[in-house]
Amino acid sequence: MKSIFSIRPSYENTLTIGADKVFQLFKKNSKAMVFVDYEYWFYSYRNLFQIKPDPKRFHEALIKEFDIADIMIFGDFSDLPISAELGKLRNITNTIIETGNRFPRHKKDMTDFVMLDYIYRCVDDNKNIGTYIIFSGKVTSSLS
Repeated sequence: MKSIFSIRPSYENTLTIGADKVFQLFKKNSKAMVFVDYEYWFYSYRNLFQIKPDPKRFHEALIKEFDIADIMIFGDFSDLPISAELGKLRNITNTIIETGNRFPRHKKDMTDFVMLDYIYRCVDDNKNIGTYIIFSGKVTSSLS
C-alpha cells in the first residue's frame, strides 16, 4: 500500500516545528520519495515572513524519520534571489529540476505541471517506493 501526503509550508507549521506528528503516521521501513516545490516555499517565506527556508533542517527531519530514496527539488531558479539558494539545495540533493520558462510572450509558472509529471512517472516506475512526500503550496479547488 502506498501512502501519499502533502505538507504546505507555513511559518506556524514547518517541518522543524510540528511535522513530527505527521511523520509518526508513517514507518521508516519503506522507501520514501520527496517532491519539493522550492519556488513556492522560498517566495512564501520571503514575502510573508522575511525569512528563507532551511533545506538542511528539512533534510535532517526527513532522514530521521524516513528511508529516503531521493529528494527532488523543483523551481524556476533563473533569477535572483532564488538562484542564490542552489548551493544550499545541492547540499541535500543533486536532483534539482529547473522549471523556468523563457518565452517572453507567455510567462507562466510551470513548476506545478513539471512536478506533477515527475510524481506520476515516479509512482509508475518505482514499485519499491512506499511513501510519497509532496512539499508544495496551497491547493485551491472549487466545489460546485
